[in-house]
Amino acid sequence: MKIKKLFSMIHLEKNHLLRDLTGGERGSLTLSLALLITVFALFLTLSYKKFMMIHLENQQRKKTYLCLKSTLDRYDDHLTFIKRTNISIQVINASMLVHPAPYLVQMKKVLQKIQEVKSLWVYSKALTQKSCEGLQKTFPLMAFPLKKRGITISRNLSGTVQIKKKAYSFKLPSHKSFPFLFLITGKISFDPKIQVSHSREIPFSLYHHN
Repeated sequence: MKIKKLFSMIHLEKNHLLRDLTGGERGSLTLSLALLITVFALFLTLSYKKFMMIHLENQQRKKTYLCLKSTLDRYDDHLTFIKRTNISIQVINASMLVHPAPYLVQMKKVLQKIQEVKSLWVYSKALTQKSCEGLQKTFPLMAFPLKKRGITISRNLSGTVQIKKKAYSFKLPSHKSFPFLFLITGKISFDPKIQVSHSREIPFSLYHHN
């Protein structure tokens, strides 16, 4: 009986202790509320991090496609200019066959000089544009529509500028330092105008794994 009474006293003391720690029913409510607030705060933190990750990915995607578009627009305009001045050079060549004159030779040289200076200017502007960063600078290098010899443009025997005929494959990394979020892959052709085909966006993790 004494042992049974002793266990009863221990049980009562334990209940009193728990009631003191939790404050009874009010303590239990406070504890539940604190737990709920903690879970809610954790949910908000994870949601904010997820939102920021999606926001940053969208920003990177926007900047990457801007690099692609700005480069192609710049080169497409220049290609139109080169083709028009090439036609002018061909007209001068035809005129020289009918009526050779020093001023025609001079006109041809002036046109060729204009082509060279503008090509160098467009090329340098494409390489230094702010919309392309890091390894994205390789895209303006290969997307230049004219054949080159070093820093000078190549010409045909007629004196016109040579335009690339072959289509090239390209890989444009996302607007971010390594590891990249994704790659844009495709083919770029230059004749009759600059066009991108078979383009797609590949997550860098999948591309790197392959």
